[in-house]
Amino acid sequence: MTTPAPGGLAVRDLVVTYAPDARGAAPVRAVDRVSLDVARGEILALLGPSGCGKSSLLRAVAGLEPLADGSVTWDGTDLARTPVHERGFGLMFQDGQLFAHRDVAGNVAYGLEGRTTVDGRRAPRRTRTETTARVDELLDVVGLTGYGRRAVATLSGGERQRVALARSLAPRPRLLLLDEPLSALDRELRERLAVDLRAALLTTGTTAVFVTHDQDEAFTVADRVAVMRAGRFAQVGTPAQLWAEPATWEVASFLGYEARLDVDGSALALAPGALRVVGAGSAPGAGPQFRGTVRAVHVRRGVAEATVDVVSVGRVTVVVGPPALAPVPGSELDLRLDLGRTAPLPA
Repeated sequence: MTTPAPGGLAVRDLVVTYAPDARGAAPVRAVDRVSLDVARGEILALLGPSGCGKSSLLRAVAGLEPLADGSVTWDGTDLARTPVHERGFGLMFQDGQLFAHRDVAGNVAYGLEGRTTVDGRRAPRRTRTETTARVDELLDVVGLTGYGRRAVATLSGGERQRVALARSLAPRPRLLLLDEPLSALDRELRERLAVDLRAALLTTGTTAVFVTHDQDEAFTVADRVAVMRAGRFAQVGTPAQLWAEPATWEVASFLGYEARLDVDGSALALAPGALRVVGAGSAPGAGPQFRGTVRAVHVRRGVAEATVDVVSVGRVTVVVGPPALAPVPGSELDLRLDLGRTAPLPA
């Protein structure tokens, strides 16, 4: 990972509130005293469930939501009086918002039209040659080389989002804000595009804030991840830091840990596969032994996984090997703990 350059986005004690639905009720505080820094060249993910405030925070940074309190600055300059179109920020949303009457190249070129500089002056007009070169460059970056003359209606969902990304990157925004850009796609396509999205942001050196409810996407795309709950940050760190040392069981559970286990006065979060069938890759004496009842079996990418109820632990996922060796529901399994698939939890 490259080291981001100094400067960039700074948010301090930011509050976003919404008017209540019921007369006489208190305003709803969607973002509650949040502070963060995003250095130039860094990619930060805002990760959390629906309603946690992550999109409200993104929209406040963009200038689309008024601040009830706090500040948003770029390179030390307060943006409170700077209109959305003069902040030099790019926006990309879930639906892409492409123009059906323009071809692919026309949609990407739209990102270069009518742009103003951050001090409000109109940017110098690009020649047709310059525009064509920039469009071709961005289509190559997002993996759509040669697609310039394609009609938008002929594109798949993933291709549409690639075009939307190219259009957002075209004017070289000093900060790109992405709000759930992959959530409407199927899982396999999301996984592939998440890798390509990170590559495109790194290739163009774009500073970005990426909103998602999917921890796999956040870990794939971002340099750092801020986990949000109820309008606040529960934990901020690199993907490796969050996975190795979740701050609370709530964070661990959201990141994908399945169960909590108390061992000798310490608490551990168990990831899927933390309990192994005795004799199937677990060395004798490698950890505490358990017994569980198989509730269901499914095959994922050629490997059988069992959903198992384990006494004093709960329901967990156990990798049982080739499908031909899968146990039947109702059978009992002897299991041992694989400490390499656990994380310590604070007392």
